[in-house]
Amino acid sequence: NAAKSKRVFRILVVEAGPGNQGQEQALSLAKAGMDVTIIPDSSVFAMMARVNKVIMGTHAVLANGGLIANTTAQIIASAASHYAIPVIVLAGIHKFSPKYPS
Repeated sequence: NAAKSKRVFRILVVEAGPGNQGQEQALSLAKAGMDVTIIPDSSVFAMMARVNKVIMGTHAVLANGGLIANTTAQIIASAASHYAIPVIVLAGIHKFSPKYPS
């Protein structure tokens, strides 16, 4: 368990408005003993220079590799691309779609 090992890391969680799904995620991570900071969507680009990697979920992965995700995912991915930060998308196999965008 990385949180209990001697490895030191911080987690930045984006609020992901307007539903603020990030609040629930941050609370869950904090309860697991992780060092979590919540940032507003508007701060993503400013904070990205301090990030080593981006890990996010998605609603679906399309056949062409595209994602159906919340609106904040576009902002996060664009900022990560600008700073050449790797983006890791986590999704269960049930979220893979054979559909191509039309």
